[in-house]
Amino acid sequence: MKDPKVEERIMALIEQAKATGKTVKIKVPAHRRSSLSQIIKTKEQADAFMEKLNRAFNRVP
Repeated sequence: MKDPKVEERIMALIEQAKATGKTVKIKVPAHRRSSLSQIIKTKEQADAFMEKLNRAFNRVP
């Protein structure tokens, strides 16, 4: 659900930036990272994930 007022303000700012001659760069860092790195943040989470992955791969109960 996008707020139309927010969208209008964003477009107004983009137009203002274009008028000054500056380039407009929209940064979305989440799209440049893998989904796994968005989920796993700590070493403990990574270790638990690798243990579960090894168990699934080696079919250890």
